[in-house]
Parts: sequence; C-alpha cells; structure tokens
Amino acid sequence: VKHAIKKRSRMIKKVYKRRRMNRWKYGIEVPQNVNEAYVLDEKNKNTFWADAITKEMKTVQVAFKVLDAGASPPSTHGEIPLIMIFDVKMDFTRKARLVAGGHRTKPPETLTYASVVSRDSVRLAFLIAKMNGLEMIMTDIGSAYLNAECSEKYYAIAGKEFGEMAGRIVVIVRALYGLKSAEASWNHHLARELSAMGFSPCKADADVWLREHTKSDGTKYYEYLFVYTDDILAVSMDPMERVIQPLIDKEYVCKDIGPPQRYLGAAIAECDIEGKDGTSHKFWSMSAEQYLKLALETIETKLGEPLKHKKADTPISPSYHPEVDETPILDDEEANYYQSLIGILQWTVELGRIDVAYEVQLMSQFSCAPRKGHIDALYGVFRYLKKYIKLKLVLDHRLRNMEQFDFKTFEWERYYPGAKELIPDDLPDAVGNPVQVTFFV
Repeated sequence: VKHAIKKRSRMIKKVYKRRRMNRWKYGIEVPQNVNEAYVLDEKNKNTFWADAITKEMKTVQVAFKVLDAGASPPSTHGEIPLIMIFDVKMDFTRKARLVAGGHRTKPPETLTYASVVSRDSVRLAFLIAKMNGLEMIMTDIGSAYLNAECSEKYYAIAGKEFGEMAGRIVVIVRALYGLKSAEASWNHHLARELSAMGFSPCKADADVWLREHTKSDGTKYYEYLFVYTDDILAVSMDPMERVIQPLIDKEYVCKDIGPPQRYLGAAIAECDIEGKDGTSHKFWSMSAEQYLKLALETIETKLGEPLKHKKADTPISPSYHPEVDETPILDDEEANYYQSLIGILQWTVELGRIDVAYEVQLMSQFSCAPRKGHIDALYGVFRYLKKYIKLKLVLDHRLRNMEQFDFKTFEWERYYPGAKELIPDDLPDAVGNPVQVTFFV
C-alpha cells in the first residue's frame, strides 16, 4: 500500500509539473494566439487558420456595442479580456472563436449549468422514427449563443482582430462564448422558444422535447426535437414544415438543413439487411468510417508512413500488458499528442465502435504519464480500426421472438409482499407503436 501511494504521488506530481500545452488535437497542431495562427498557415502553406479568424469576426460583431473613440466604459460594467481560441472540429476543419475571459470574472448568482442530449437518446430517435414511419431532418443553428441576451455586465478593449475598431471600448450585449452564463443563457432562450411552440421536455432527458400530434389517418404520435447545444434533430411526419420552418420564421440561422447524413461526427445512413426469412429490412445505421478516415490520414501524415494493418486482427495484442510497460516516458509534447489520440478513440467509441471500448478505456488510464510502448499500442488500435473501418452500429427496430428462451418464473411476491410499480402521475400518454426492451444479464 505504501508503495502504491508513493507511485500515485509521483504520477500526480508529474501531471502538475508538465507544462500545459494543448498544442495538438486530432493530430493537428493548434495555435495559441492570432500571431501563431498566421505562422502555422505559412508553415503549412495554406490559409486555414486565417480564414477561420475572418469568418469568426464577421459573425461575432453582433455581440458587441462599439462605443465612440475616447468614450468611457459604463460605470455599471466590469472589464474583461477577449481571447481568440483555436480548435479543430470533428471533420478536421479549423475553427476560430472569439471568447470572453470568463475565468477572470466572479461566478454569477444564477445557475450556469446547461445539459446536452445523450447519445442513447439520439440512437432511440432513429429507432422511434423507423418504428412509427416518421421523417427526420437535422439542422445546425448558426452562432447559437449570440441569439441570447447577455445576463452579465462586462466590456472589453477591442484587439487588432477588430480592424479599424481596435483600441475602442466594446460593450458585450449578447451571450458571448467564454462568459460563465453563456451556455445557460442560450439554453434558457431556446427552452422558452420551444415551449412557446408547444413542446415539452422529456422526463428522462431534458434535451429531448416532445409534442403530441395526429397523423392524417387519426393515429396519434409524438413529434420530437433532440437538442445538442446548437444541433437540432427533428422527428415528425413533416419535420421541415412543422418544426424547422417555424425556427427559421423566428429569424434563427438554420444551416445544413436536410435528412440526417452526419450527426455529431457519425455518418448516418439507411442500410438493407436480409432477415432469416429472406425478407429485406431497412434500418438506420451510425458509422465512424468518415471520421476515422480523416483521423488516420492525419496520423499517417505525422508518422510519415502508412499504418500497416493486414495482421491487425485485434485492437491490442493479447500478450501486451501496459501496466508493466517499462519503455521510456514520453516528453510533454508527445504526451499531449497521446492524449489527443485517446480523445479520437473515445469519440470513435461514442460513434458506435464499441468493439474497441475496452482497449480505449485501458489505455486512457496511462494518459498522465504515457510511455513509448503505450503510444505504440494506440497505433495498434488504429491499425485494427483501419482494417475493419466499415463496421457500423445498426439500429434494429424489429421485435424479437422471445419464445425460444426458457425464462424461469420466480415468486418475488414472497419476498416483496404488496409491492407495486411506482408510476409518475404526470407520465405522458403512450402513443405510437410498442417498444420491446431486452436486457441480457
């Protein structure tokens, strides 16, 4: 026990000692400031980061009220810095975001937590839609936070990214990214709008909104909205006319409107699978193939050679034990790159590649002090994913025939006399086709 505690202390000390760099994401070097962004563009012989800065400044202007040159800031407002943050999106496009330095402000008195829809709820969305013959449309609300009013009082000094307005006082009037209350402000704003449209939040997931409606044949069903911050997935008999168009009428900028093809990085498609009776069935499926292709391309570019995958039959060799690996510990930059690879794999699991879930969890335990053997093992996982890149998660909505199983009957009432299932008084009415839930223990 004493040895384990000492080892734990050494590892924690190493984590704190390591310089926080965050220079890599998805295998792409990320700049720390505007000047470095231009340097990286010149180094990479492209304008990806410069284009991202220009695009962001055109969008974010609405968040500020620019005062006249030489004007004094409002006496009721506090000063806050503005910072340009750079990121790489899940499709590997570059992203620049001008944010407020919320880390320099005191926590507001109001609640700042804002949730997002769970991945399980999203998968259920595809099952519900297919079971009840409903259509699906998704959209992305552009610059979502900037639609909500700012609940905090701050101003800033415009930087050189503001062009001619550099050096002037800008008062923050919208829920600018970086403010402690920004996400909650948008969440509350959208909740008010959806409530006004007749939707109510689901009891099990507050980011699933439902509204009862009736089909032309008189059958009742629920229309659904699945909200992941600014990504909206609508499920209805006519989702465009009944859900998306009303949002556009409220002057939201709805981008990429159409049937689900990609959602949170996963490729969405309908696939045909032949049943035991020879009948072909259509199912929704989620695939990480496109995401993995981009990730593998970036990783192979950094390595300078392709990942050989012909013999990669398992994610990690059964004979490899990472807990006893004694190869050299990676330096700070390599350790950060190791963590970015873990991030790619964790999201790959979220997108449906549950066949590597155990290996990803195993290797993520060594993120604080990874070794050379550990990162080589991660490359082994990517070799396996490259070999079996077309595997996908199929969302099968068919009812199972349970007669083939010999379930035992137990007299539970003997141990729980008078027990009754607790059903909430405000439980929504059950409409639509029945759902069969099966657990394997």
